[in-house]
Amino acid sequence: MGRRSLVVVVATSVVLIAAGCGGKGASGSPSPEEVKAATRDHLEALIDGRYREACAITTNPGKCLDDLVFLEDTLEEDPDYEGLLGTGWRARLPAAEVTFTADDRATVAPFTETVNPIELVREDGEWLLVEE
Repeated sequence: MGRRSLVVVVATSVVLIAAGCGGKGASGSPSPEEVKAATRDHLEALIDGRYREACAITTNPGKCLDDLVFLEDTLEEDPDYEGLLGTGWRARLPAAEVTFTADDRATVAPFTETVNPIELVREDGEWLLVEE
């Protein structure tokens, strides 16, 4: 497997983690804006190299950190998460569709070519990426 392929495979399970503080909107229902804000905050932490912060908002922080360490150990240079997400991802994220399957489960639709649907669950008032 080439280096670019490895980056894309790991990026699918790690880079595209979306999570953060949740809660309910004014009507008591989950808010798509809160899910998108959490997604943005997580990706920003990942891009900035704040891996513990990014992984702390997943359902399996240990696996998330292990995956990130594996990726960095495998590559000859630091991963370019910003490049993997593509130019303009910040501008496209606000338009991404968010689907709620329950008050505590959400899916963010792809908003760049490299982003797969992102599954989230709300636990104790926080949105977490479902990391298996």
